[in-house]
Amino acid sequence: LLETSLKREDELAVRATLAESHLMLGDLAQATSVLGRTPDTIRDPIPPALLSALWRLHGRVAYARGEQSRAIALHGRALKQAEIAHDSRAIGRARYELALCYTRVADTTIVREHIAEAAAALHAAADRRHLALVHNLSGQMLAQSGRYDEANTALRLAERQATALSADDVLSMVCVNQANVALIRHRYDQALVL
Repeated sequence: LLETSLKREDELAVRATLAESHLMLGDLAQATSVLGRTPDTIRDPIPPALLSALWRLHGRVAYARGEQSRAIALHGRALKQAEIAHDSRAIGRARYELALCYTRVADTTIVREHIAEAAAALHAAADRRHLALVHNLSGQMLAQSGRYDEANTALRLAERQATALSADDVLSMVCVNQANVALIRHRYDQALVL
């Protein structure tokens, strides 16, 4: 498809979709290759929603490489473009990615703010897959602060949404986090089942 003569905007949309797929498969090299240069090097006008997706994907690549400061900056650009586009799904995804980045630099206040904003935006966009990821992250943060009952509530919500969507990759992350909470509470049989 990329070898055909596409309009620049269509080509970038295809590249974004392919990069997202490669990232989901854990193939950072392929994602980086198909994604190409950052959007600030592109001269053609790009719609804000597509621009947001490109910045977010570059941020995910930086995050995967352990470049936290760069990832935060790139996701910040993604958020700005999503807000310009008034795209709830893009806003929610950018805020979720920012929350992930901030978990690595241990700024829990900012993480909670981004989680709350991401949940609201993704709920408005009816993006249940990413909403499940947000609830999963919320559960992790609550467990780390010793709020185990609240963590379990958030993780059960994530589990229900992931199950309803048959999102097995998300469900596996949720189950691991549920098992971790059970281990912390010395509920070893429950942890083993999970």
